[in-house]
Amino acid sequence: MTRHLGRPSGYHRLFVLLWVALMLAPLGRAQNTADSMQISAIEAPLQQRGQATLRVMFWRIYDSALMTPNGDWWPGIRPLRLEIRYRRAIRADMLLEQTEKEWSAQGIDHPRKLAWLSELRSLWPDVQPGDALHFEVNAQELGIFTLNGEILGEIDDPDFSSAFLAIWLSPDTTRPALRAQLIGLDQ
Repeated sequence: MTRHLGRPSGYHRLFVLLWVALMLAPLGRAQNTADSMQISAIEAPLQQRGQATLRVMFWRIYDSALMTPNGDWWPGIRPLRLEIRYRRAIRADMLLEQTEKEWSAQGIDHPRKLAWLSELRSLWPDVQPGDALHFEVNAQELGIFTLNGEILGEIDDPDFSSAFLAIWLSPDTTRPALRAQLIGLDQ
């Protein structure tokens, strides 16, 4: 376990921001069966609730948007889609590392956490500037990842969907200002 005393260094802050950006990146080349290959996990049209940009110092890491039915928000609303458009190239392994750090920072210690990370490792590609990663969750809690409109894979575990979305939407997020913008608290 690493401990940081005092204020984090600029390098540490940059790493954390990059990780968060990577966290929002595409997850998904698993379960690539014909049955699961659908254009969207969500059949109903969604409306944007809020949008936010993750910045680390003066770098824009990604732009994000939260889409919900009728543009409403409350915890547990389904269906929904989290959209992330990357401004920087980020390796998949950095996205995974940041995801794990965010879960740890929020105290998410689910018995399947290591299995989830393994599934994400098989799904997530490296992302490039302009890549758009979407995580869609339908009413049955099926989570589907797409990258630039192509399905990467799915994780059919309601606990995963909630834990993954918590990175951005939980009151315990490490980025409360980003959350406020996504869920429309700053409007």
